Amino acid sequence: MRKQLLFTALFLVGCVFQGIAQKKLWRVIKLGKYPNTAYTPCCQDFRTVLLEGLKEKKLAAYMYTGKFGDVTQVISFANVQSFSKNFDKAKIKGSDFNTLELHEDYYPDKNQFDIKAMSIIIKAKGKILGLLFKYDEAKKHLDDAYNNSLPLHQYEALKAFWQSPEDPTVQWPVTKALKKRKFASIIPRSIGLPLPMLARLRGKDYRAVQTEIWFPGFVRVDLENYRTTISYKLPLKAPENKALYQKKGALAAELLEGIKNGKLTPYKATSIRANKPLVKQDAQKLASKLYYLNSSKDSIPLQGTDIQKLRLDGHWTINKKSSKRNFKIAGITLIITTNDALKSLPKHLAQLDYKEVKSYLDSRYEESKKEKKATPKKKEKGIAVWINPEKPEEKKSFTEALEKELYKAHIHWFANRTGKNLKELAKSNSMKPAEARKRVQMYLDGFGKK
Repeated sequence: MRKQLLFTALFLVGCVFQGIAQKKLWRVIKLGKYPNTAYTPCCQDFRTVLLEGLKEKKLAAYMYTGKFGDVTQVISFANVQSFSKNFDKAKIKGSDFNTLELHEDYYPDKNQFDIKAMSIIIKAKGKILGLLFKYDEAKKHLDDAYNNSLPLHQYEALKAFWQSPEDPTVQWPVTKALKKRKFASIIPRSIGLPLPMLARLRGKDYRAVQTEIWFPGFVRVDLENYRTTISYKLPLKAPENKALYQKKGALAAELLEGIKNGKLTPYKATSIRANKPLVKQDAQKLASKLYYLNSSKDSIPLQGTDIQKLRLDGHWTINKKSSKRNFKIAGITLIITTNDALKSLPKHLAQLDYKEVKSYLDSRYEESKKEKKATPKKKEKGIAVWINPEKPEEKKSFTEALEKELYKAHIHWFANRTGKNLKELAKSNSMKPAEARKRVQMYLDGFGKK
């Protein structure tokens, strides 16, 4: 009798233990669907960081088989790229992976999940390729990438981050968002989970009201200050910018001269926003681009008047406590006008580092003042000098004029979760660019105001 009672007791304890012991589940997160798009904001999202870690041999990956935490088959970066033809791609990029799958242990008594492995998966054209990572290793790599990118305080430079759909000022490491269950998912498979318990877990998706795409993404600098990146297109021929364009192109002519004489370092430019990190152009190759052929096949130097637009890339820093705001230029890109004579030249000629530009233009301004002082009767050329067309006696350096925003420009690009420029974003949202700019400016003006 005692043996039978002992056996019954042990059986009941086993049943209870079985009820609270860890369960295993497969969780599938579709990255292209809201709110999961918060895991793949612009720039270097977690998929790209994982792939780079594999390429640099800082991280081990395993062929996805569908089995829980299966690490039997190691896969290299070269092996991954060998599958590119299966998906009609020149090479496989992080952004090609459209699904995240988590393999989790679940403890019902604590309602606690423990991620054991994460897989990024491409499903396209009836084919599948998945890379599985041990979660502890992937977490360390992703957290390191995020933490190392934070000190730059630039939205577009952040790595492996989750952008809150509800608040443009909140960015978390991807791993924190996963721990906080900030996703919508399906659970296609499980081990040891009774159907009622599985049904409860399936009904606990993260739900959020998304802010407008036109609200710029702000990175927190400290307790009071927030920072966002904005690029402005500055049309030099606009009447309001006459002081920058008079005297044969004035500002643009001075910048071209600085490039030609080696005082300014030209960097490769893109049509979207500033390149980071800066990539130097070949000085000799660029020098050859500063000349073009006219109809009579004469070689003509590029003039300041051929540069009809500038792009100013910079950062707004806004103090939420005092509402003080400051725009600081980081770079200037020279944009050539479009015509038949100049069609052989790159439209975005060169990107310049503003610190170098400021030093060069300020030195040229001082030279102009000395020249004027030495020959006071000589008519001032105004090449390195900003002169107010309405009040010719009002003169400044070009850098002072730029830093005091004595120009008219429109928003070209702003920090946003898609990474697209404003014109592309407006088109994809069936909105006119002018209206989109108003929306962005409205949020920018209102941020930090009490």
